[in-house]
Amino acid sequence: MSMRVVESWLACGNRIAALWTKSHSLLRRKKKWRPIGRMLGYRDLHAVCVEANLPVHVYDDPKTVVSELTRAADRLRPDVLMTVITGLIIPSSVLSIFGSRAINCHPSLLPHYRGPVPTCGMLVDGRANDFGGVTFHVLDERVDRGPIIGQRHLPREAYSNNLVWEGARAEAASDIVRDDVNRYFSGSLAATVQPLGS
Repeated sequence: MSMRVVESWLACGNRIAALWTKSHSLLRRKKKWRPIGRMLGYRDLHAVCVEANLPVHVYDDPKTVVSELTRAADRLRPDVLMTVITGLIIPSSVLSIFGSRAINCHPSLLPHYRGPVPTCGMLVDGRANDFGGVTFHVLDERVDRGPIIGQRHLPREAYSNNLVWEGARAEAASDIVRDDVNRYFSGSLAATVQPLGS
């Protein structure tokens, strides 16, 4: 999903000052995933980063990345912070730099299945048809509770297997970046407060 979000962000004429990832392995698709990626017409994130000449930073310790993000924000002066399916909780010291221009891509229909591993939770609970999809929302101090910018509902039963479903969610995230996120940052779309959820 990260690769499709990065590609769409760049295709909209935006730039990326820097990209952080938890490990080098996330930049290279494992061999068992490559046939699926090729079947769906995907390139791997590593290829996208190399082609776009993106500075990539690898972090092991979440505390390290927070201090790096703060220093990078001071040095690079980016106007947007975007996270994609991250387990990292962005502290208020970083969020305050970006305000409502800090956003996240979450792999469920918020407000349902907030927090880590929503896909596993939906599948185990038998609710992937109800809440399967993608949400972009504004980051705030509460995990996955910020105002919603855009969502796409993708029920699991509509896809032949989980890999095809994941591919569809990646495409939905790409579509949200090109449409809703672009309109949000241009001021023609307002984010909406999340309703109560699970």
